[in-house]
Amino acid sequence: MHRQGKPMWSRKLRKSNAALHSAAIHWFGSYRKAITAAGLDYTSVQKLDIGRWNPQTVCRQLRQLHRSKVPLHHAAVDRNHPALMVAAYRYFGSYGSAINAAGLDYDRIRVRPMPSWDKKRVARQLKELEKNQSGLWKRAVRRADPYLERAANRCFGSYERAARAAGIPLKSLQPPPYRFWSPTRITDDLRSLYRRSPRLLKPKTLSQNKHRLLQACRRRFGSYKRALHAAGIQYGEVARITAPSLSAEQIVSWLKDLFDRGRDLRYSKLGEYNPRLLDAARRCFGTYEAAMNAAGFDYPPAPPMRHWTAKLVRKTLKELHRKNADLRYRQFRKARLPLFEAARHYYGSYLNAIKTSGIDYTQMVSEQLARQLPTRKMARR
Repeated sequence: MHRQGKPMWSRKLRKSNAALHSAAIHWFGSYRKAITAAGLDYTSVQKLDIGRWNPQTVCRQLRQLHRSKVPLHHAAVDRNHPALMVAAYRYFGSYGSAINAAGLDYDRIRVRPMPSWDKKRVARQLKELEKNQSGLWKRAVRRADPYLERAANRCFGSYERAARAAGIPLKSLQPPPYRFWSPTRITDDLRSLYRRSPRLLKPKTLSQNKHRLLQACRRRFGSYKRALHAAGIQYGEVARITAPSLSAEQIVSWLKDLFDRGRDLRYSKLGEYNPRLLDAARRCFGTYEAAMNAAGFDYPPAPPMRHWTAKLVRKTLKELHRKNADLRYRQFRKARLPLFEAARHYYGSYLNAIKTSGIDYTQMVSEQLARQLPTRKMARR
């Protein structure tokens, strides 16, 4: 990275290559020591304003912020004054040492001050939420400020009394109407979408454009399919629009093709990059495990190996066999251990990999012994 002129200061590397940054700290104790072990000058990769920071200016800035009653706990300074935080670590080794060098008590500064709540502050905060058109129902308030509801209950006795004292009508405390889905409203909305275009009822399209309606269907009727039946809409029509159904043969063929190409067939990974195949396998075979067994694979499937795929293993074994290479178990393991382990990984055993590649292991061993027999006789003479 240094030869290519890439930025290497700690904060930048932590964002661009977090794994390398963490590994440097893990193996060398600190990022500075890792840079030094690489034969580089740490000051040449550190991003600081030349001439601005030194131990005196760091202490002076910390004392100035403390006099201004600015929060000086680690998270606040790292968020609001990142250059000061970097300089503190550079010149003092840690933020706590910089605070102590500035003549401040780190044990008192390191604790975040908890906000003090009174009736005026609670009312002012509620009015601020109303002015910003933020939600005033309890769940929205907890998301915006987790302490406000508890402070309202402590100061006024209840959240409703606090809102009334702040001059906020109680009607504003109700959640929006979209939260109240009745079965009649759900079926009416489904029929309206169907009249506009049946394609709007595709589960993927509905989850993108009207995800609350899809959630209400599952919550009220148990499943999206039952909600469509209640609305008088055939689920099969929507399913055909969504995607053509897959037969058992197509599912097995697709799984084998992904296996040959070295794709990850574990349940969670397949659901990320091919949810259609996973859903079809579960619908056709009952469970994903049964689909894997029908395709001739063990369950749970092992993660793919780096640089090797099942198809590449078979191709390499066939090519070595055509070249009359020694494919006997012990000799092959000594000579080509990575390929040997890949064969065991994908096919359970080396012999299964040989058999799947169309090689007769017994005949191959006989041919190898026949080739080596004249050499052994000459050696004995």
